[in-house]
Amino acid sequence: HLAAGVTKLKGVRLVIVGDGPQRQSLDQLFGGQATFMGMLVGEELAEAYASADIFGFTGTNEVAANVLKEAQASGLPTLAPDSGGIGELIKDGETGFVYQPTVEDFQNKVKWFLDNKDRLKAFSRNARLFAENRSWTVVMEEMER
Repeated sequence: HLAAGVTKLKGVRLVIVGDGPQRQSLDQLFGGQATFMGMLVGEELAEAYASADIFGFTGTNEVAANVLKEAQASGLPTLAPDSGGIGELIKDGETGFVYQPTVEDFQNKVKWFLDNKDRLKAFSRNARLFAENRSWTVVMEEMER
């Protein structure tokens, strides 16, 4: 799993929101090194976003990745794999990072935020502004061009 390396980084607490068929294997992989929140919606989901410093997306087969948009709207810098069109949802180096879908590169991007905490607010602000300017109306207008 792409997030496996981040549990080795000092100062990182891995929180996984959601549930599904891979839950048991992820629980075995991460053991006590990750907190599983299960499926969250509404206020509970908003609180989870508000409690985070960054949002790491590890899905490599997603098309829309709405959770990236939600995380950015919550002011979270985002990490997403360079897979399909997902990377287009991030302004690399401004709202987060696009990473090569390897454990090492994901870990390196998370470590960058640990080493550059002074840049976190700027990334957060940029992510929020980017999300505000990516409404469905704007996206549809871009597709019609």
